[in-house]
Amino acid sequence: MGIQTVHAVIASGDTVSEAFAVRGADVLGIWAPTVTSGDMFVQGNFGTVAGNYVRLLNALGSGDFTAAVGPGSRAITVAGVLGPFPHGRIEMSEAQTDTRTFAITAKF
Repeated sequence: MGIQTVHAVIASGDTVSEAFAVRGADVLGIWAPTVTSGDMFVQGNFGTVAGNYVRLLNALGSGDFTAAVGPGSRAITVAGVLGPFPHGRIEMSEAQTDTRTFAITAKF
């Protein structure tokens, strides 16, 4: 069992972070900083082409994985949301008024 922490940054004025890689992770811990407002989504991709990222469903498959994170900061534990997808991005429902850095801790 191993732990790896990577970071995903959402630039000021944007809603989507840069990509991060957590190939083979069983569980993710997402630390969300104080954000402008809104809900957080997780996008997944089988590769690195920007146009192929899509929102991931919740564990029940009944809707997008969503976490209410703003305004304020949150720590979210997510089991299996990325599943077999090795690449992810963080998406916010509202454009951020400053640069936001999310920490993603993967447990293998």
